[in-house]
Amino acid sequence: YKSKQAFLFQWPRIDGTYHGNALQIERFTKGSGRYKKIYTSISMHFRDPVSNSLVVIPKRLTSGLRRSLARDNADLEFIEIGDELFDRKVEVKASSMQFARDVLSSHQIQQGLVEIRGQTRDLEIQVKGTELNYQERSNIMDLQYLTDVLNFLAEFMGYIERSGR
Repeated sequence: YKSKQAFLFQWPRIDGTYHGNALQIERFTKGSGRYKKIYTSISMHFRDPVSNSLVVIPKRLTSGLRRSLARDNADLEFIEIGDELFDRKVEVKASSMQFARDVLSSHQIQQGLVEIRGQTRDLEIQVKGTELNYQERSNIMDLQYLTDVLNFLAEFMGYIERSGR
């Protein structure tokens, strides 16, 4: 692993590999003043591009309103996986219903997402092109939690690669 800090008052970025995949971890802020929020971003890279896209976010009370106003990733459609607990806690948008169900039908993957969802209020996982991106609204400081997230992401990448994309 190597660390890179472009500017004096910027958090360093960590570049390396994890389970054979290129990895990048960085922190950034959104907003300013008392509205400033810290995010941790983890990007892992597939060896070959993924032909389908997928976005996974936590379901909230405002999810219905968000669905009706959704303009982000307009080429993706909202999909329910078919597991009642999972569909109640997580919202999925994908370019292909079959792709989403293939990669999210595993009980292990569903459980991992629900467990991570239980640890953070705001997260997003996005699969597009050669990248799997994970963003969480927090400054991840707990090494065990970071390791758990990285292990989950590596396992999730394996499911995506085996799904035929």
